[in-house]
Amino acid sequence: NNGTHDGIMKFQVLPKCYFEKLSGHINFSTFYVDNTTPQRRVITGFLTGANTSNSNCGNPFFIERYALAVTYLSVKYPRFDNASSVELTDEISDEIISDEISQMILNEPLCQFVACSSGHITALDWANRTFLGTIATELALLTELRRLDFAYNQLRGTVPTELGILSNLEELYLYFNQINGTIPSELGSLSNLEKLDLTFNKIQGTIPTNFGMLPSLISLLLESNQLSGAIPAEVGNMSKLERLWLLGNKLNGPIPTELGTLSNLETIWFDNNQLNGAIPTQLGNLSNLQGLWLSDNQLNGYIPTNFGTLSNLKYIRLDHNKLKGRIPKDLGNLYNLQELLLNDNKLSGNVPTNFGTLSKLQNLQLDENNLTGNIDNIFCDQVEQKSTIRVDSEKVVCSCCVASGTPTISPSPTTTSSPTREACPKVPEGRCAVCGEGKCVRNHGAEVEIPGTFVGKVSCGVGENFGLEGILTPKQCAGLTSLPNAMAICDCG
Repeated sequence: NNGTHDGIMKFQVLPKCYFEKLSGHINFSTFYVDNTTPQRRVITGFLTGANTSNSNCGNPFFIERYALAVTYLSVKYPRFDNASSVELTDEISDEIISDEISQMILNEPLCQFVACSSGHITALDWANRTFLGTIATELALLTELRRLDFAYNQLRGTVPTELGILSNLEELYLYFNQINGTIPSELGSLSNLEKLDLTFNKIQGTIPTNFGMLPSLISLLLESNQLSGAIPAEVGNMSKLERLWLLGNKLNGPIPTELGTLSNLETIWFDNNQLNGAIPTQLGNLSNLQGLWLSDNQLNGYIPTNFGTLSNLKYIRLDHNKLKGRIPKDLGNLYNLQELLLNDNKLSGNVPTNFGTLSKLQNLQLDENNLTGNIDNIFCDQVEQKSTIRVDSEKVVCSCCVASGTPTISPSPTTTSSPTREACPKVPEGRCAVCGEGKCVRNHGAEVEIPGTFVGKVSCGVGENFGLEGILTPKQCAGLTSLPNAMAICDCG
């Protein structure tokens, strides 16, 4: 049934081969009842659109083209408006759907956002397309898919469990959407998966323990969701893992000691959770570690002394925890260290004198502890090389330091013109360099203007400025809405 016109009922005849090829993927008992489903719309588009080889069910890739079209309509057009429950697809005519399928999906060559190899669909790069719908289960019919990028949309619904059968999938990017539900444990079957990024969604539940069975995984990025429970010890089985970003969730329990076996690990980012217990000394085995972010948790105990052997470490953030004891003087051996944040803990004793040899250190924050000593002769002759040193001025003698409670970012001197934009230095993937006035460049070419007159380093979160010196991540950069009195430019890789 294809509607009525002047009282005459019109019907479409479905080719027999459509039944034969799609019987396992379409519920034909309801197929004729609801003409707004993506499946029904795709079939209608196949039958009424341009006569292409892709819509011919004799095409060996017919199932993949059908799955591609259903996926496209599902992510682009939400079936229901949240406020009114009106079926939005009722307002979109069959002619429009048919034309879109013909132009974007069916014609050869396929559109620039779809990659093929020997006729099979191998990549979908549909990031930053303002899609509002959901991810269709038919996506799992693209059995040769290697890359799936739906980032920077407004997709809703859940991650389909069926994605777990995409055995060739290497990259899965769903960050910056409105996806909810839980992380399907079925994703733990993707033995070829190298990069998984689900950051900035509304995903709940726990991290699947069988993720430890992902032998190829290099990046596990689950930042800024609503995940809870403990970090699975099984993560320690991901022998190729380089980036583990779990910040901004509700994770609790201790940091697994098993992480100390991940010899390729470069960044650990666990800020803003509810982790407790001691920092495992096993992390001191991670010779390739460049960044360790454990801020804003409930960690206690001592700072491991063997961290002083991690010669590649550039960033250590242990602030806003419950750490006690002395600052290990071994940290003075970290000649590549650029940032050390230990503020807001229960540390005591003198500031290690050998910190003065850390020539690359740009941000040292020691305030809100019980530290004592005189570090005036340690740092103040090098103050031009130190962007920020924060201490408790009533306990630590330092004429060039910033006193506790003083804002880190201060207004720039009065100038008759805005600072010139400097050449942005090459920075590692996942980092941002501050280069004066400019734009925050995020993935896919989108830009966010950053106003202000301050030239220096900043750290910000999504939609707000925390006013701390440090590093911007690509995800934080992309979420910027305003950054008063500061400016930065991000290299997001």
